[in-house]
Amino acid sequence: MDTPKNILIVEDEALIAGLLSNSLKRSGYEVTNATTAEDALSEMRTTAFDVILLDLVLAGMHGFDFLRAIKQDKRFRHIPVIITSNMGDESEIQKGLALGAASYIVKSNVLPSDIVVAVAKAVSP
Repeated sequence: MDTPKNILIVEDEALIAGLLSNSLKRSGYEVTNATTAEDALSEMRTTAFDVILLDLVLAGMHGFDFLRAIKQDKRFRHIPVIITSNMGDESEIQKGLALGAASYIVKSNVLPSDIVVAVAKAVSP
């Protein structure tokens, strides 16, 4: 990796955010954590991100509302969003993909290293 890719993790559970952050940093990524969608939007106004990892159940704005908002904003719509949630119902997965998520990962079914692989695919040309 020439220039480290910037990853925004939108996750309110500190343990999960820490695991993801550490795994991504060990793989050479720059990482910013946000615990709410509102904090994520604030970060996005000042930093260019290459991928967003998005939990759905957050305090304040729900992850689907955040996804809808950024996909309607020409400044952010190009950023791949990977939903990382424990909401694994097929209807939730289909909704996330329909709203523009690049992929949907059920956290309880994968390891942090699997998410690193998904990020690598998302930033590949």
